[in-house]
Amino acid sequence: LRRPEPETAEQEESRISARMGLDYSGIHSTGSTPGDSGQLGIAFRADMTRIAGTYWNLQGYYRDRITTNSQAGEQTIQDYLDKTYTLQLYYDNPSSNWLAGVGRLYLPWAVSIDTIDGGYVARRLGHGMIAGVFGGSTPDPTSWHYQPDQQIAGSFVNFQGGDYDNFHYTSTTGVALSMLKWQLDRPYVFFENGLSYSNIFRSITRSSSTLRRV
Repeated sequence: LRRPEPETAEQEESRISARMGLDYSGIHSTGSTPGDSGQLGIAFRADMTRIAGTYWNLQGYYRDRITTNSQAGEQTIQDYLDKTYTLQLYYDNPSSNWLAGVGRLYLPWAVSIDTIDGGYVARRLGHGMIAGVFGGSTPDPTSWHYQPDQQIAGSFVNFQGGDYDNFHYTSTTGVALSMLKWQLDRPYVFFENGLSYSNIFRSITRSSSTLRRV
């Protein structure tokens, strides 16, 4: 018997998988400190490919909480965690050299960079080479270099080869600018390299270096 040929990206049909959840909690207190509070939460998770027969895909999850409180209160750890979601709409057509993505996302070729609210545009240049630009704000409060009103923009070049069934490598080099309220904070270069062999070995190294301003 002949083994069926693997399905290519052009042959793959649209797939839609999504989940949505709602929750509500409320507190009413009396006595020496009367007050009322309520919290409405929403969660959404999606794994959608080839939307409406196109090469646009939607993947990730979103969550948020709307809180009403008659008394002033500080943010909780849950309020911070609700800001760490990722949800991206991206374009990946194997017959096209262009790639693009928008939303709250990690740069696919350099996931060590902070999560960004923004997007990227890239182009395949042949021989396993991809070059592109990216930009947006940095909303993740758990980031090691988080500051409110921070923006980031930059460019990168990625080289990769091999396949994931055997030996595969990827190497990304880029330059980025970090800004506070659109004022230059620090320029830096970043590097990210990965090696893998089947499901036996995988190694990822990341580094960045701040450029001195003259």
